[in-house]
Amino acid sequence: MKKLSISICLILIALSAVLFRPINAKATGSDFSAIFDADYYLTRYPDIAAASGGNKDVARVHFLNAGMREGRQGCASFDVRYYKAANPDLRAIFGENLESYYLHYMTFGKNEGRAGSSGDGSYPVLTASSNQIQVSVPSDGTGFLAGRTVILDPGHGGADPGCIRNGVFEKNINYPVALKVKALLEANGATVIMTRSDDSFVSLESRWTLANAHPEAIFVSIHVNAISGYPGISGMNAYCDSRNNPYSNALRLSLLNGATASTGAGNRGGDPNATIKVVHYSYIPAALIEIGFLSSTQEFTLLITDDYQNKVAAGITAGITDFYNNY
Repeated sequence: MKKLSISICLILIALSAVLFRPINAKATGSDFSAIFDADYYLTRYPDIAAASGGNKDVARVHFLNAGMREGRQGCASFDVRYYKAANPDLRAIFGENLESYYLHYMTFGKNEGRAGSSGDGSYPVLTASSNQIQVSVPSDGTGFLAGRTVILDPGHGGADPGCIRNGVFEKNINYPVALKVKALLEANGATVIMTRSDDSFVSLESRWTLANAHPEAIFVSIHVNAISGYPGISGMNAYCDSRNNPYSNALRLSLLNGATASTGAGNRGGDPNATIKVVHYSYIPAALIEIGFLSSTQEFTLLITDDYQNKVAAGITAGITDFYNNY
């Protein structure tokens, strides 16, 4: 009987590890109170209450790892189905990626005054035409990032493809991710300057020269990493040269924390005193983020999908917002 009890305990522990796997450490440190209340979640979902034994920490981990993806309601004041249906500008960016709507509301939407729910459980009906509305800058300039200028640098371009795998060029990942970040920033009032606006070659010197021509801005360079022969290495890195600007390291950390939290990717850190040219020669707050490894078997399949790129963009935008909130 004693051996049976031990076996049952081991099975329960193993099952809990599968159902409630730990989320990225950075995500657990974020404030999710706008979208999650443990008491509400456990009451609304008896299956989670039973599986977690009523443990609030376990319920929170389930919500962040599975509940958001499933569209579960984490608190009384936010219903992702309503938020998605009521905001066609966000649907144009996020599509069916439910997690991005949660992240947008807690990062921007609540501060903008967007309603998180109808209050009565109802939500607008989507139509094919309404789902095509594009994001635009608020006409009155009162977005959450109004008055901020961000220079986005999609790495490589034109004759410079960056790293390559199975016919996929790094430049063709960097650019759409940058466009998604641009749309999110502009939707919240920021002014965005692109180092390239198409698949063209732009010299490194032109990139840092543009950065230094805008002392009011920050500079964010977006890249994908690769290490030939090491398909198991994955995660995100970020670099800056804080010797040129003391705020660059704060920007680097904010970008890395935001992007890893939104995607669940590993945080591989990075050098705060790097000599990578685009950040080394930029004198405004500047950081370069490597959003994953094209050489990674796992990350390659993610990086080429629209849903994952939306998560990356939401995380980078959250990192930029966090930087401006603190500096």
